[in-house]
Amino acid sequence: MSTNWREEYSSLKEYIAKNPQIEISEGSTILPDDVRPGFYQLFDAVNLAILEDRHGTQLAEAKTLSNSYKRAAEDVKKSLELSEIKLPTSLRWFLNDPTDGLVRPLFSRLFDLLKGKIEASQFEQAASEAVEPSFAQLFRAGYEKWALLSILNLLSPDTPMAVPLEEIQGMLHDLRDDEKDGIETEVLPPTKPLKNLSLGREGGDISFLISSVIVHSARTNRYVAITGDIADASRTSDYVSDKREWFRIRELGVRYRRAVFSWPDMVILTDDQPEDIGLVADFSHFCRPDIIVECQVQPDWWEKGGLERVKKDYDFLKPRLGSFVISRHPVPEAALNEGSPTTASSKPEIPSDAFSQPSPESSEATSGLMAPAEEPSVQLRDIHILTVGFDQARLAPIAEALSRP
Repeated sequence: MSTNWREEYSSLKEYIAKNPQIEISEGSTILPDDVRPGFYQLFDAVNLAILEDRHGTQLAEAKTLSNSYKRAAEDVKKSLELSEIKLPTSLRWFLNDPTDGLVRPLFSRLFDLLKGKIEASQFEQAASEAVEPSFAQLFRAGYEKWALLSILNLLSPDTPMAVPLEEIQGMLHDLRDDEKDGIETEVLPPTKPLKNLSLGREGGDISFLISSVIVHSARTNRYVAITGDIADASRTSDYVSDKREWFRIRELGVRYRRAVFSWPDMVILTDDQPEDIGLVADFSHFCRPDIIVECQVQPDWWEKGGLERVKKDYDFLKPRLGSFVISRHPVPEAALNEGSPTTASSKPEIPSDAFSQPSPESSEATSGLMAPAEEPSVQLRDIHILTVGFDQARLAPIAEALSRP
């Protein structure tokens, strides 16, 4: 193992020793203005060295993702005449400059080393424990954003729209856990033109799950809505389109619960009217998607049972045009065969405490919504695995499926 980071650390220690006005102890940190730039130049060099030394492979992968994301983002901004594509802060750092995004978790660890709280070997271990989970989370999130934008690019999109949820967010008080029961009903704003596309959010609960973006597709001659970052909604909408099929996922008054069901990475809706696909879900209803998109970034995802989640998502939401798995790495032939249409029960296996699912009669009586289409007790799963890497053209089957009536 290289000791390059230790050499950089020695230079930092020498700088501190030559500038006694610098005070770094367990109880305080004093960096006068005249020595601060020099200190942080050497400080950053240590963190960069250990990042390159111990996580060079991840850094190279992150740079490939960053370049691919930037190309897709620029194409979307140009075609849709967007001013900005907004990302959560940590993901923005990572995709704009992977080195900057990955090195940030190391700051406090290096100060711990300087203060004598940990030894050099412990710093190495702490660095790995900080970088590896951060990389895994950010890389997966970044790959999903790249996939979403790349699918948009293939649709020959124009006329970007979305429900401007920010118009009401400021008026909504945060709900306590015991208030997340869907009793609170809010008026959802109408769909409006979009100038800034927001992908992801900075944590916290969501009031409604709305489409990330709605575009008119010249390729399909319909409106297409793509939604990522799917999560449970905490409030009930005053209106859901009666032209769509909706699944009742829980009864009103049943307290909100987390981490019971893992949602898919993305859903895609297509329609002749954009206002019918602005809302994806509220507290108790989820719109039946036309397509489910799942992203798999690890080379051994199939061997580790990653297709099982895909099947569960498919069985629960029954996408009209099928599910597509976007795999960054090639998969065995057996995986491709298993992803082909196979028999499946039409009734999803959902944990008994996940949702309260009333009978169709009860659902229609209480909501006035269309019940999901009647289906036979045994159906075919329409699941397609696409080996994509970072090649946008390999996502074409998704755009082709959306062109079907």
